[in-house]
Amino acid sequence: MELSVVEAVLHSLRPNSDQVDSKVATRNGAAYLHLRQTAKPDRWAVIWSPGDRWFALDVDGGFSLNHFEEEMADDDAQRLLEKYVAIGMTYILGDSIPTSAGRFRPHVLRVVTEDGDIELIQSVGAALKEAMGLRRRRP
Repeated sequence: MELSVVEAVLHSLRPNSDQVDSKVATRNGAAYLHLRQTAKPDRWAVIWSPGDRWFALDVDGGFSLNHFEEEMADDDAQRLLEKYVAIGMTYILGDSIPTSAGRFRPHVLRVVTEDGDIELIQSVGAALKEAMGLRRRRP
C-alpha cells in the first residue's frame, strides 16, 4: 500500500464525533491519524504506517500495539488500519485496565473491545521514565 493510499484510508476512518478531535498528516515517511478525547486532551491515540512493513497504534503512557509484515496485501492493510482505529477509539473513550506481566516485565494496558481484550505493551523507555518518577502512571 502506498503512503498516499494509507493517508486516504486514514482520512476515511476519521471519527465524526464531538467527543474526539482528530487529524491526519504525514511525517518522516509515514501517514498518521491522531485521535484525542475532547474532554481529556491528555488521552490520545495515534495510528500510523508508511504503508508497508509496519503498522502501529500508540497511546499516551508509552503503550503500543505493533504489526510487522513484508508485502501485506492492500485489503489486509486496510483491515488492520480499521482495527487499530477502532481500538484507539475504544481506548480514548472507554476504559482500560493497566496490568503488569510480573516483576521486571513490561507493563501492559488491556483495552476491552467487542472483539475481546487487546493488550498494548509499554515501551522500555516509558517504563524507565515512570519508574524514575518522570512520567505519571496511566490509570
